[in-house]
Amino acid sequence: MHGVKWDLTPFLRSSEDADQAAFVEQLRGDICSLLERAHGWDRELSITELAEAFRLLEAQSASLTHIVSYALCRRAEDVHNEAAHLLSAQVSELQALYAQAEVLCISKLRGFTDEDCRELAQALSLSDYCVRRWQHIAHYSMDTELEALQAELSVTGFSAWERLYESIAGRLEFDYSDSQGEVKHTSMNSKVSLLEDPDPQVRRSTLENSNLAWQQVGDAVAACLNNIAGHRLKILQRRGVEHHLDNAAFEAGLERRTLSVMQDTAAELRPVMRDYLRAKAKLCNLSRMGFQDVLAPAVTGEAEEPYSWEKGCETVLAAFRSFSPEFADFASMALADSWIDSQERTGKAPGGFCTSSPLIEESRIFMTYRGNYGDVSTLAHEIGHAWHEWLLNGARQFERVYPMTLAETASTFAERVLGDYVLNSPELSRAQRLSMLMRRLDDGVTYLLNIP
Repeated sequence: MHGVKWDLTPFLRSSEDADQAAFVEQLRGDICSLLERAHGWDRELSITELAEAFRLLEAQSASLTHIVSYALCRRAEDVHNEAAHLLSAQVSELQALYAQAEVLCISKLRGFTDEDCRELAQALSLSDYCVRRWQHIAHYSMDTELEALQAELSVTGFSAWERLYESIAGRLEFDYSDSQGEVKHTSMNSKVSLLEDPDPQVRRSTLENSNLAWQQVGDAVAACLNNIAGHRLKILQRRGVEHHLDNAAFEAGLERRTLSVMQDTAAELRPVMRDYLRAKAKLCNLSRMGFQDVLAPAVTGEAEEPYSWEKGCETVLAAFRSFSPEFADFASMALADSWIDSQERTGKAPGGFCTSSPLIEESRIFMTYRGNYGDVSTLAHEIGHAWHEWLLNGARQFERVYPMTLAETASTFAERVLGDYVLNSPELSRAQRLSMLMRRLDDGVTYLLNIP
C-alpha cells in the first residue's frame, strides 16, 4: 500500500467523545457569553468597548478554526464514521453561533468613517485591511436580526446540503478495467490518478464508469448544488449585492475588472491550448483527444517509472532543498511528525486538502497516493499550503485569514519548484523531459480550458 496515515492526537488528547464534548461545550459557552453581551448593546459602542468585543471574537475564531480542522480530518479519513459526522454537525452549530456573534460585532461598523476604522485598527493592533473588510461586510448586511436568523438556519439549510453532498461524494465507488482487462473496484478518490494511466482503455473505462456512478446519484447531487446556489443567491439579493460575482471577487481579494481581464486573457489563449491538444493526440497515437486523455502521458516507447511513496517524498524534499533548506526542513518535519494521510483505502473522501490549526500551529494534509508523478506534484502542492501556514505562526488570528487567490499562490509555487528540479535533473532522458514539459502544458489546459 502506498503512503502513510496521519496522527490527529495533537488536536485533542484523544478522539474519545468526552474530550471532544469538553472542547465543544467550552467553545459554545464562550460564544454564547459574547452573544448574550452583544444582544444587550442598545447604544453605540466606544472604540475601546468594540475592540474588547473583537478580541473575544478573535480568540473564539482561533478555537473554532481548530475544531473545524479536526472535524474535517475525521470526516475525510473515513466517510462511514458516524461519530465524525455527528461532530461535523456540532461544529456547524458552533459556526452558526459564531456567525451570529460576528454579525453583531461587525454591525457596529456600519456608520464608521475612515478615521473610525483607523482608530479601531490601532486599538486592536491590526492592519487597516482587516477593519476595512469588516466595514464592507457591514455595509452589505441585512438587519442584525435577519443576519442572525440566516446564520442559525444555515445549520439545517446551507451547511446541511453541503454535508450531504460531501457524504455522497465520499461514498461513491466504481469499477474499471485495468491494462490486462481485469475488472477492478475502487473509490472515487482514485479517479484522477487513473486518468493519468498510460493505457487509453484504463482511462476510458475510468471516465465512463465514474460518470455512471455519479449519474446514479444525479438527482440527489443536483438537489444539493441547486439548493446551495439558491441559498447563496437569495441571501446576496437580500444583502443588496448587485451581482453574485461582486461577492465572489470580494472574498477572493480582487476587483471585478481584474477577474474580467483574467477571463478575457484565458479566452484569447484557448486556441493555443487546443493546438497543443491536437499535437498531443498525435504523440499519444490518438485520432483526437477525449476528456479522459487530457492528463495522459505521451507514448514515447519509454514507460514512466512509478514513484514509490519513499521515492516521491525524497524527490519533493530534494526539490525543496534546491530552493530553500528551510523549506525542505519543514517538509521533512511534516513527514516525520505524521501530518499527512496519503494511503489509498476504501472509505476515504475523494480529493485533497491542507487544513491548519492556529492553536497547535500544525497542519494536516489529505490526499490519495498511487505512485504517479501527478501524486508527487499533489504532495508538493499541499506541503506548499502547509508551509504558508507555518510562516504565519505567531501572527494574529484575524491576520491569518487570506483569500483563495493568495492560498493557491503558495501551493502552485511549490509545484513549480518540484517541476523545475525534476526537469533540470541530468539523469532525465529525452522521453522523460518531453513528459515533464507536457505536464506543464497540461496545466495550461486545466487553467485556460477546463476551469473556465
